[in-house]
Amino acid sequence: MLGLKRTKRGCQTKMIARVLLLHAVLVGQVYGNWDIDARIVQGSNADLGEALQFLKEYDAEASDMCFRVSTAQWKYATNMTEANKRKMMEEQALKAKFDKLTWRKAITFDWTRIPDVEVKRQLRMLTTNTRASLTDDKFNELHQLISEMKEIYAHVRVCPYAFNGEKPMFCDLELSDVQKIMASSRSHFELLHIWKEWHDKVGTPMKNRFIRYIQLTNQAARINGFLDAGEEMRFAYEDRDFDNDLAISLQKIQPLYKELLAYVRRKLIDTYGPKVVRPEGSLPAHILGNIWAQDWSNIPDIVLPYANFRNFDVTGEMLKQGFTPLQMFQMAEEFFTSLGLKPMPPEFWRHSMLEKPNGRRVQCTASAWDFCNRVDFRIKQCTEVDMKNLITVHHEMAHIQYYMYYADLPHLYRDGANPVLILLRFSRRRRKCCNTFGVQPCAFPKSWTF
Repeated sequence: MLGLKRTKRGCQTKMIARVLLLHAVLVGQVYGNWDIDARIVQGSNADLGEALQFLKEYDAEASDMCFRVSTAQWKYATNMTEANKRKMMEEQALKAKFDKLTWRKAITFDWTRIPDVEVKRQLRMLTTNTRASLTDDKFNELHQLISEMKEIYAHVRVCPYAFNGEKPMFCDLELSDVQKIMASSRSHFELLHIWKEWHDKVGTPMKNRFIRYIQLTNQAARINGFLDAGEEMRFAYEDRDFDNDLAISLQKIQPLYKELLAYVRRKLIDTYGPKVVRPEGSLPAHILGNIWAQDWSNIPDIVLPYANFRNFDVTGEMLKQGFTPLQMFQMAEEFFTSLGLKPMPPEFWRHSMLEKPNGRRVQCTASAWDFCNRVDFRIKQCTEVDMKNLITVHHEMAHIQYYMYYADLPHLYRDGANPVLILLRFSRRRRKCCNTFGVQPCAFPKSWTF
């Protein structure tokens, strides 16, 4: 996620607060007891040599399995046919069996008595944060639920808003269409209709599946020695003071965050009126410019404090110069190499899907892919030439940089160090990138500092 740092810390604080608040909601009740090592399922084998051999075999097999599953998932995501779907589900089923066998082997070791710190950590990772402890039928049910929820999400289509009151002839708006409407429309009625249509068609059929999913993940967590899935998720941060640090951070941020919310509420009332936005209380999710109410970046015309402030946006200039999605990715690559980071490998340019193809259905949500073979990294994005997509391009390529730099680590370590927000800030080098490709104007407002 790319962003500019302002002298006034409102934008930065908003983002931090939203992440912390969201995390607190997701993981549920915060427990103060982090003395859980003794509760985690483990065996009696503390032989370092056997543990090393097990991890060596696991690393090779897991990398191969990851490549197979990623390849099948990629084929389906970029060409959503029934044949590709069946192949993907077959590979995912094999991966589920592999995970279960791996867990059964891992819990034969007593990782608390293994002298090697790295071996101990990898065994603990294989033993915890896994659903493989469930019985076979529940484990299969869990994966089936995940598959069904993904399918619902990927295939939902909604009806457009009927401004003339007549029933629309076609109800074929995809998620990308929904996102555009939520970002650009300022009609309260249209936004409410689209928001409700999409959430009803996604949330209603998914609700009972998600409830069952939570039940199963909690069961797996308890078998693994945790109080629930929330404690299991927090354990991944490997910080015994995490709960306390989170509470302190929320306490520090909350006063400023409340002021920020009050300011945005006032701006929304000015636009939509007090009948749509209550003078006190929560912000209506459907008028925040985003189908998930994640941020306010799509409503600068409403929330920016200065009417004459010129927001940094090179969309018009890119369109004027005939920019293509490929050029946007080349610009991002130049940005990263100017920082001394790696260029994209040949496989990236050969295999990535950088814009929406004609003649086949694809999943358009932007994502970065690691195929687990240390050379194949790709981005899937239905890129359009505008500022928001340019930011997304940089964000996704930041993931690829991460993938390339941890490619030589053991398979278990080829991931984020912990599940925090990945944040990439534009710096003064962004101006250089813009100037290199002739995108003007690239001057920053004087109020921005880096």
